[in-house]
Amino acid sequence: LNSTEYIKKAAETAAKRDFDALAQQVVDDLQLDGDCSHVFQISLMQEAKNKTSSGASNNTMPDLSGGNLINQFVSILTFDMAADFGEDMTIATKSSGTFTSGNSYLSSLYVTEDFIATVNNGYSYDFVTGESSSSSYILGFNTSTGVALPFCVGSVPGAITNEYSINKYNNYIRIATSEWNWSVNTNTTTSNKIFVLRIPEGDARIMDVVGETEHLGKDGESIYAVRFFEDIAYVVTYQQVEPFIIVDMSDLTDPKAVGELEVPGFSTYLHPIEIDGNPYVLSIGEEWNFTSPWSSSSSKLTLFDVSNPSAPLMAAEFLESNSYTHAMYDFQAIRWLPESKLLILPKSNRYNYRGYYGADSFQGFVVYEIGVNEVKPLY
Repeated sequence: LNSTEYIKKAAETAAKRDFDALAQQVVDDLQLDGDCSHVFQISLMQEAKNKTSSGASNNTMPDLSGGNLINQFVSILTFDMAADFGEDMTIATKSSGTFTSGNSYLSSLYVTEDFIATVNNGYSYDFVTGESSSSSYILGFNTSTGVALPFCVGSVPGAITNEYSINKYNNYIRIATSEWNWSVNTNTTTSNKIFVLRIPEGDARIMDVVGETEHLGKDGESIYAVRFFEDIAYVVTYQQVEPFIIVDMSDLTDPKAVGELEVPGFSTYLHPIEIDGNPYVLSIGEEWNFTSPWSSSSSKLTLFDVSNPSAPLMAAEFLESNSYTHAMYDFQAIRWLPESKLLILPKSNRYNYRGYYGADSFQGFVVYEIGVNEVKPLY
């Protein structure tokens, strides 16, 4: 068969299959008891050693790059953290799982007291128009009974940045994505938006989109940081400068940007804080210098005054050249002490242009004092 004949034959064969029964058979075979051997066995669906046309083993592993039957299966294991170990020194666990949409990878996990959301990325390419697009597929689990039971699904255009891109507020999901629209005939364009989806009740299973913002930032920019805080969202987009954007989420059916401030560099983490009863947002990021003979970067802490959402201000900032903090992407490395207004971050000096650390190199933690008019390292 040539390619066209093969596709036609595969479609005819697929149309005759009972996919509901097949999916149920796969779930049954998984035996959701925490034993990963079933997952691997069904995922491979072939021997570890492939055979050549002559029947001899070629000792090569199967292709694990994607497309396996179990590639889009999400399994969640739950247990009681207050439970004691049994006589066999184990803790009772409960497993659940289901298939999710998308053709890429599980990009994020969002957890609250009684709700879990997984986000899968999906990509598509139109061979006729030469255009590609991306989507985020959201799968919701109810954990109120102690078992993660899948009960709702939803999708929005674009891909999320990290776990702070999604947030549950009352009975709604708020999610910020960047969509890259690429074509062989045109330049790449981006669309940065916040979508609001309603979590269904009763027998309904679809999370419908009930509101969305206009495009956030400038064309070509993508979202680098997001933080939802009650009925406000703080968003950072970036290409060459950082627009710090405040979005009013009080009307979930009509969220809209109400304030914006452009500053050099970019942020990857935003932390709402309070000083003297006034609201601020503390950001962690970088600023690059491309004017010197050797481009260099500085780690950057910025304090934004957000007391007036329509006119955010930069209250203070601290830059340190040729330095880097893993807290930009490892958010568990951040320690904020609200009473003393101290921030603790890991820090390291970068290599200088000659390729080695100087005499003032440093690897360790730094304590910063965060003030209304100044951000400074203490020790």
